[in-house]
Amino acid sequence: MAVQCCKLRCRDRPDLETEVLPLLKKLFEFAEMHVRVEGNLRAPCQYFCPILQEAMEEPYIATDGFTYEYRAIKAWVDRQRVTRD
Repeated sequence: MAVQCCKLRCRDRPDLETEVLPLLKKLFEFAEMHVRVEGNLRAPCQYFCPILQEAMEEPYIATDGFTYEYRAIKAWVDRQRVTRD
């Protein structure tokens, strides 16, 4: 559906009211049902900062190639008194 919405000519794109919104409603209902069945929906582990052990709001890639929350990187740099170029 997303690829179809990106068509160059608007007449080639799906109709918002009759095609896109019904699909989004189905996806929303599916997600709600999953949350009710599973209890709570957790983000995939790659969205969690390994330092803070919480979902990242402002992810940054560090020089080690891993992604961390920005404030975790900043706190580490401040503790190490590393000079920034």
